[in-house]
Amino acid sequence: MYQQPPRGAPWVALARFEPWRANAGFYLEIASSGNIQQFFDPLGSEKIYLFICVCVSRPCKLCGADRPTPAHVLSSCPVALKQQRYTYRHNQVLTVLYNVITSTVAKLNRRGKVEAPPSPSIRFVRAGETVPAARRKPPASILESGLNWQLSCDLPDAPPYAFPVHITETEERPDIVLWSDESKQLVLLELTVPNEERVVESRKLKLERYAQLVEACNMRGYKTTVLTVEVGTRGFVATSTHRDLKRLGIWSSVLHSEISSVALRGSYAIYIHRNDAQWNWNAPVHGARIMRA
Repeated sequence: MYQQPPRGAPWVALARFEPWRANAGFYLEIASSGNIQQFFDPLGSEKIYLFICVCVSRPCKLCGADRPTPAHVLSSCPVALKQQRYTYRHNQVLTVLYNVITSTVAKLNRRGKVEAPPSPSIRFVRAGETVPAARRKPPASILESGLNWQLSCDLPDAPPYAFPVHITETEERPDIVLWSDESKQLVLLELTVPNEERVVESRKLKLERYAQLVEACNMRGYKTTVLTVEVGTRGFVATSTHRDLKRLGIWSSVLHSEISSVALRGSYAIYIHRNDAQWNWNAPVHGARIMRA
């Protein structure tokens, strides 16, 4: 009865794999990987490749859409959007990022000064010997290149949000804003949890959205960087996310696993409550609680 997609299929192919059967709505399929293996144990599921395989034969209970696809349930239902179901998942992932950035900033701010790059050394070799390849030290991250970073995050449980008005005034609210007055740097970080097929488009839209704000801040003498984070509704972490968070200075395999797992758990909550007329679920996903200093 159940048609399983091929193992090793790319994420986009998995996102499009929605086999229809007679008198059935859809199969909701979410691919797993080793870093979220622990997610299956609490569910009591022995399906390692997929943790949801449910066939529904009715319209969307929220908006009435006929034969809703997984993409509709997890990211496109207008009623779910209005009820902030997707905001719940977004904020769970954002909390993980906020905790890591807060911890990293606190550690770096205790240095007191930016470490100067080491002076190039002269290497001597005997005549006829091959000169060994020099090991290049990776460039300093954005956070490592600044002092006394301050940050603000657009989360309900975080301290009140405030964009640094001494740099510029704006109505935009990036999810996380970091600034260092000493090094004249500003970082705008924006998170999106889209359907996997919209990852590239979501990044492009965010960069376009903040283009004018970046220009205004640059004119005030602050080197401004926009970093986008895209984590798919099924837990896919975009390559651009890896690159941007590494550039910021917080990337790790642990962070990759956490944001992927939290996005999946948030999608699972959205899915199991898909037939509830009202959204009352606000339990934090494991690992997505704001850490207090």
